Amino acid sequence: FGRGRLAVDPWMRVIGGDGKIFALGDCSCVSSTPMLPATAQVASQQGEFLGKLMSGDYCIDAKDEEMLPPIVLDPEQSKPLSDQIASFAMGESEIAAPFQYLDLGI
Repeated sequence: FGRGRLAVDPWMRVIGGDGKIFALGDCSCVSSTPMLPATAQVASQQGEFLGKLMSGDYCIDAKDEEMLPPIVLDPEQSKPLSDQIASFAMGESEIAAPFQYLDLGI
């Protein structure tokens, strides 16, 4: 992991924080991806992602000490295309898509 950074899962939850602590930007390091650059572009995209995740109807807490992907609480809720694609790829129809950095070349 990045030195001095908090290890987070693909949904920006701090590992070991029971799903109650979030970190983004240059203080975080996503455990399953290569190190992202410490830029405002990354932090902005992570902030937008986390805002959508928290304002949506997802259960983001840990269950039985296990960090599961955020689960949709209302199955009738319409999901964005990115969530539908991620759910299909992971074989789960009721989870939120993980954070995906988009390098805009700025």
